[in-house]
Amino acid sequence: QTQTLQVRAHDGTEWGDYASMTITTAAANTKPKFSLTIPTLSINQWTRYGVSGFTSVYSDTDGDSATKYELKASSSGHLFRTPGIGKFDAVGGQEITPLDFALLEVKGKFAQTQTLQVRAHDGTEWGD
Repeated sequence: QTQTLQVRAHDGTEWGDYASMTITTAAANTKPKFSLTIPTLSINQWTRYGVSGFTSVYSDTDGDSATKYELKASSSGHLFRTPGIGKFDAVGGQEITPLDFALLEVKGKFAQTQTLQVRAHDGTEWGD
């Protein structure tokens, strides 16, 4: 919402001219929602995003597009790769641009199950 406010001062004798200012209140942002599905991988083979069930779902009730993503692993395990970053293991977190996310690949280094945290940013805040 936008509102124009006019203010003037009085010096004890007379009033000065009005000065106008605009006050804008932005709507509250809603955090985006994001989920990532990685299929069971073959050892030592790269699987590209968008192939073999490697998919994601992003939604934002405000209509904001994702501006970046983060993959975070608590321990080393699978290997990830993007053109802009190269290879990484996501330990401690790795931010990824939307372009790199669209080209994301994952590789199983050995037989294991790994928990990966993922989230998306809508330009204002991270989703949960």
